[in-house]
Amino acid sequence: MKTFRYLIYSTFILLAAGMASCTQEEFKPGEPDLENCYGVYFDDVQQNAGSLMLDPSDPRSLTFSVSRLKEDGEIEVPVVVEGSEEGIFEAEPLIFEDGQRTAVLTVNFDKAESSKNYSCRLSLEDPQYALVYGQNSLSVDFSFVIIEWELVTGAGGEQTGMWRDDIISSYFIPAAYNQQYAEHEVTVYKRKDIEGYYRVDNAYTKEYVESMLNVALIGATPSCSNPSLVINATDPEKVWIDLQSIGVDLGGSYSGVLSICSNVEEVISNADNLYGTLENGVIEFPANGILFEQGGSLYLANTAGKTRLILPGYEAPDYSLSLQAGACTDGSLPVTFVKGTDVASVKYAMYTGRLDDGQVYTYADNIIRGEESNVKTLGAGESSVTVSGMETGFYTLVAVAYDAKGNDCGYTSVSFGYVAQGDDMSVQIDAGMIVSDKYAPQGFTSENSIEYYIYGEDIENAYLAFYETSSLSGASDMDLVSDILSKAENTMLGSAEIAKINNEGYVDILTGLDPATSYTMVLYADNGYESTLVKEEATTLGAPLNPLEKIYTDSDIYMVDKSDLISTWDYYAVPLGADARAKIGQVTISESPEEDGPEDDWMTVEGLLGPAAEEMGVNDSFTFSYYGGVLYTMTDVQNIDGYYGQLLYLGVNAQGTAPYSGDYLMVLGATGTDGYLALARTTNSGIQFVGIYYGIYADTEGQMPTGDYVAYTDIMLVDQSVDTGAGTAALSGMSAIDKISLEWSKGPANYVETPDGRMKSLIDRYSGSLRHVNASLAGIEAKVDSRSVAFDASPAIPEQNVSGPFLNMKEFRAR
Repeated sequence: MKTFRYLIYSTFILLAAGMASCTQEEFKPGEPDLENCYGVYFDDVQQNAGSLMLDPSDPRSLTFSVSRLKEDGEIEVPVVVEGSEEGIFEAEPLIFEDGQRTAVLTVNFDKAESSKNYSCRLSLEDPQYALVYGQNSLSVDFSFVIIEWELVTGAGGEQTGMWRDDIISSYFIPAAYNQQYAEHEVTVYKRKDIEGYYRVDNAYTKEYVESMLNVALIGATPSCSNPSLVINATDPEKVWIDLQSIGVDLGGSYSGVLSICSNVEEVISNADNLYGTLENGVIEFPANGILFEQGGSLYLANTAGKTRLILPGYEAPDYSLSLQAGACTDGSLPVTFVKGTDVASVKYAMYTGRLDDGQVYTYADNIIRGEESNVKTLGAGESSVTVSGMETGFYTLVAVAYDAKGNDCGYTSVSFGYVAQGDDMSVQIDAGMIVSDKYAPQGFTSENSIEYYIYGEDIENAYLAFYETSSLSGASDMDLVSDILSKAENTMLGSAEIAKINNEGYVDILTGLDPATSYTMVLYADNGYESTLVKEEATTLGAPLNPLEKIYTDSDIYMVDKSDLISTWDYYAVPLGADARAKIGQVTISESPEEDGPEDDWMTVEGLLGPAAEEMGVNDSFTFSYYGGVLYTMTDVQNIDGYYGQLLYLGVNAQGTAPYSGDYLMVLGATGTDGYLALARTTNSGIQFVGIYYGIYADTEGQMPTGDYVAYTDIMLVDQSVDTGAGTAALSGMSAIDKISLEWSKGPANYVETPDGRMKSLIDRYSGSLRHVNASLAGIEAKVDSRSVAFDASPAIPEQNVSGPFLNMKEFRAR
């Protein structure tokens, strides 16, 4: 998986015996080592060797590890001290006790001054104590400067900056990353005595590195020692980094601590002198301007030029530029330019056809070089242009962004279909839904499935989703388009489906439905010129389900007002091993006696463990948090005096009773049927977490169960006023995944956000979203009917019509 782009320097040891001169000289052996030599030497690993930066509060001394081969006898070893200044360094006596193999040598420098560079070599030269011809090191070098640092604070009191990585982000191929070029907050200090000399603390932490990498995919086991990173920006036009460790060891087959340096002559010979810059509080480095060292070799890093430090109180310049083509009306097509705040001007030109990336680069370069004769400039304050006067066809607009100094800052493009006035390029598509028992032999009946079909001509993109019709109340066509596009990962049809739509037609089955329920098919498609929205509705047959028979998912869970939660509820769940919900007891939800936080509204939930809790002597009262219409908890472990007890919400496998650790969560929401609350199913790492498990163990690892446990799945709370008193209710089938729980199970996109903060963000994201049902082939081959199908060649265009080219936006690229 690891891909080193270029190996540019290596450490070589050349044995040049016999090559220094052509003149032969008589060999004269030196004096042999003394027979009773103690073999004293400096250990290979010395924490204080090399170049150091010391704080004024640090002790004015350093220690070094020294060992000996012959351990008999008490000895005092003479040490030669060679300092850069007379009278600065003083070594304490190096003494080995009888039988002692390793001792510590302490070197003091009480007279050292701040802001001055000092160096020193410690040597073992007495042949009575050191082997002249031994393999071990007889000297160690170190240097240091005592620096007084002060915290860099922004004009508004900001005390953190932002560090963005393109060092580890240059190490692997793109597929190895969860979040390439990740950015996180860091603390920045500056030297009091030298302007522009910065120290970045915690630039690389274990959490930060793991947030970037897909460690499971690449087999990495990162560890970080969190050293400070020093950047020399004393010359804002020549910013550079001296060779230093960033403390990251990726582990596994990538073991070895990474060090970095700038690709400049101050650090290495024959360098490319690719210096960074400091401008308006932002330090940036050019592509390939940083190298990383591992295993004695240097490799190119910062290959995309993304490494950046934003000092506290500053923001990075925004030279972004994106283009959006609108719908073509009467031969006029608007193109919107979305400019970053620091883009001063934009030059653009129009080209026939849909250009590939290479062509776009070439034409952008022509604009930059002034070689494009048809170039236009976006006027000051303008944000859109109208394209007109062309023949019907496909075109590409290429645009280049410029800063206030006239420097090009990047380019982008957008391709679109243009329809000349008087030409008809409307979308030709037809779709429908069929309720029947056509697939009843396979178990898919008119009560639990709907067949659907799509026919079209020259369709390029299509997005398909199914909704419970009741959930679309008040939703406009624009709401539907926005929702279906925002879920493109799940709703966008692939090339194979598009090919079927344009040829024989595409047919599939929607399964796992509830009886007597209306479903709406929403299809959004374009032909490259125009787009259209198609809606079809169908209702399954049969009698409505008892709410207790359903498995509740993202299609069924609503947010609920806090006042509607406070009550005593009848408690239904499926005991482990059963296939039907049974009445377990009652659950009471009330205000918590705990004091609410700034964003937390605490509530108490009692009774989830059922009657067994009293028998086991277990406290069955838990604190939940209410936020944005969701009642949830992230507590997964509770210890009981005298036992090791674990309570894991969403922590029981549907096939077993083993507990699972981790940050799982329990979310209660309304079902759409008055008086019913439910807990939706969720999935994490291939294991279904469908309820709660409580077990008593004789060990902290949960490996020695005592035999006492409680396990319930598919939990429901029912208002006592609407509870019919049914003893049990068999479940109707499996289901899709609850949005909030699914997103939680994927893990965080960054480590800066707290778990509870992330939970609140997920609630905010999904609280207003439309609920839809995913299509499934259901393991059977759906075939196109031989019957004729009505086909509308000129479907009505919805009022809210978003152009197909909107879907073809390209990422802004730095040049």
